[in-house]
Amino acid sequence: MPLPSSGRKRSLGFVLFLFVSIIVLVATIGWLITFDWRVLRPSVTAKIGTVETAYSAIGIALREEVVLNAPLSGQVDQLVSEGVRVPANKVIAIINDNDYVKLLTREQNLLQRRLDDILTRNPLNKPTEINDAEAANALAAEEKTIRQRLAEIAEELKACRIEIVTPTAGEVAYYVDGLESPGPLVAIDNLLKLPQPLASFPRVPTKPLPTLHKRMIEAGKPLAKVIDTLQFWVVADLPSEASVSVGQKIKVGFVGDGRELLDAKVEKVVAAHPEFLRVVLLFQDYQPFFSKQRWTELKVVTQYHEGVRIPVRALKQTNSGYQVNVKGFGGVVAKPVRVISQDAEYAIVDGLAVGTRVIL
Repeated sequence: MPLPSSGRKRSLGFVLFLFVSIIVLVATIGWLITFDWRVLRPSVTAKIGTVETAYSAIGIALREEVVLNAPLSGQVDQLVSEGVRVPANKVIAIINDNDYVKLLTREQNLLQRRLDDILTRNPLNKPTEINDAEAANALAAEEKTIRQRLAEIAEELKACRIEIVTPTAGEVAYYVDGLESPGPLVAIDNLLKLPQPLASFPRVPTKPLPTLHKRMIEAGKPLAKVIDTLQFWVVADLPSEASVSVGQKIKVGFVGDGRELLDAKVEKVVAAHPEFLRVVLLFQDYQPFFSKQRWTELKVVTQYHEGVRIPVRALKQTNSGYQVNVKGFGGVVAKPVRVISQDAEYAIVDGLAVGTRVIL
């Protein structure tokens, strides 16, 4: 018995539906088989960054410093402010011995009054029981003695006011820490010969000591010092595994100063102890805060590279080097790269554009 027309239509529709479903199922299975599931893994964007090999170190700062001691006790008139750079032969302060000046001035006034009396030839000044000739000779002798003493007082007054002159050009400072001598070059040689680590020495003083107390100074005490701001050295102890060489350019940060890394040159390297490596660092570009540095904590960066930075775990090693998997329009693309530098977390690579999505 033939099917009605409505039944034939339903059967044809079912067949078409089944046919289309089979095609979709086969296509889906094929797509799932060929789909690169790595595209669903986490990814990061390649950005400009830095990779560095850094060490913490204790160092002692050295520089050319000339200490000026007070030639006498007295009150100080400070003519140049601290931190000002001055040329050689510049008067930076004047010391006045005010107490002795008062005594000399009093004596000077008394002698001057007596001299004025003699010059006026006041009859009251004539010595008694002598004739006029003898009186004239006595007054002349007394006048000569007074004039000689007044000249001596004038010289003594000059000695009570002494100018402090800089022997060399540099930055003026009114503080000392007792480590200014015997000079940086001798100190560097002595420190390189020490077998003990620098961290074992007491950091005394912890901060510079001011030389002026209520503008008064004692004879023989340090008054000021002139700091040569052209060169600055730091002797530091690095871990024994650090890799540095003489002449190498590195970057150094001063912990606690909140400043950026500064360029330094490795002047000397001494590996006389198995636990540390003693190095001498020279800073060509003097910074204002160098003048108060002595014992200092450092961040020493021996290797510093800037470029396109990606996580190390994104690198895939191949027979010819490294590659990374990046997201492309067609899915995942393997891109060969050259590793310039890396640490435990990041690597600087060449051959990858900034902004590329790198699959981890």
